[in-house]
Amino acid sequence: MGGLKALAVPRSLGCPVRAAVVGAGFAGLINAVKLLSSGVSVDIYEEHDKVGYPKHCTGLVSLRTARLIGRAAETSIEAVYDYLVLRSGGDELRIRARTVKLDRVRLENALLREAEKLGASVRLGERVASVSPGRGEIELENGERHSGYDIIVLAEGLHGMIRRRLSILWTPRTSMGINLEARCPSRGTLTVLEKEGAWFAWLVPTPRSLVAGALGPRPGGVMRASQSIMKESGCDASREVYGGRVIHGPPMPPDQAVRARFAIVGDAAGLTKPLTGGGLYPNTVLAEIASRELRHGYDLSRAYSLAYETLYKRLRRQFRIARALLEGGILWPAVRALARSYSGALELDYDEHEKALRSIVRTLGFKTVSAAARLVLGAPRALAWLPYVLLP
Repeated sequence: MGGLKALAVPRSLGCPVRAAVVGAGFAGLINAVKLLSSGVSVDIYEEHDKVGYPKHCTGLVSLRTARLIGRAAETSIEAVYDYLVLRSGGDELRIRARTVKLDRVRLENALLREAEKLGASVRLGERVASVSPGRGEIELENGERHSGYDIIVLAEGLHGMIRRRLSILWTPRTSMGINLEARCPSRGTLTVLEKEGAWFAWLVPTPRSLVAGALGPRPGGVMRASQSIMKESGCDASREVYGGRVIHGPPMPPDQAVRARFAIVGDAAGLTKPLTGGGLYPNTVLAEIASRELRHGYDLSRAYSLAYETLYKRLRRQFRIARALLEGGILWPAVRALARSYSGALELDYDEHEKALRSIVRTLGFKTVSAAARLVLGAPRALAWLPYVLLP
């Protein structure tokens, strides 16, 4: 691939650059839309006969990420939050983080409609059995073959059967995330809480429902934490339960994820935020950067290679931070130390966790020293994990 540029042939010349997107979850759809917006002809293959299901995540992103997603996100917003509150017992840390909750089912359906309007060929209910990146070819389960693709974007999900058939082996760290959603119209602040049995839990009020959820290493503890929060909220309406395995990273190495005529995206490549497991931010960033590089004249493989390398650096940094906070157990001691050292609201980006430490130091100034001392006194194990946070 090197540094050589290869200009995409515009559609007007009758020889469009073509991409096959395998999987119509969020990762596949956002990549399809961004490719279409850059003049690439896209065929989308999805094994299910509809998109957006099974419902599995809360759908929280920064306002900036929602704007990057575009019109589909704008029409899927359920609530907007100016602040995020982290609560541990009697300690409370307020964070100014412009955050939105998106309806994931509505979002993916909106992206599908957008892709169709931009000219995508969408084949629902079509399972791809195998891909041959070197030939730019895919084979459906029914034996039908389609070839001539300049790139195959594989967005098949965590289990990655096609990836495994290509002998691309990669095993991320995972945990369990569960949401309980009840029809209790609610107002209030997005809140993250310390709860027994979970790394952390959350309460998400929206004008049409209330979502209580938790993330942790064991399904039983996560379910009990979610039920406890919902009970404490006073909402006794019937509840929808959804969730599943959450990927914490590390992301797949670039030389495995992107090759000539081939790119792996989404859960299949571990493109999630390592702290929370959310996949909307990293896949939007990947698709946006790749689209930008295409407009700069790079060919598809090189555009995805540049995009993936940029995102990989961010996620590796986030992965180290997440390990320290979750596996190292210093998340809540750190929250308490910050809450007792600073009475104002910190300003942090909901999605770009790798920038958090720099922002905290800038806000606290000399009070950073007292916060660090409180952290080490309250959790001596923090000393062993701080290098994970401090390394560039």
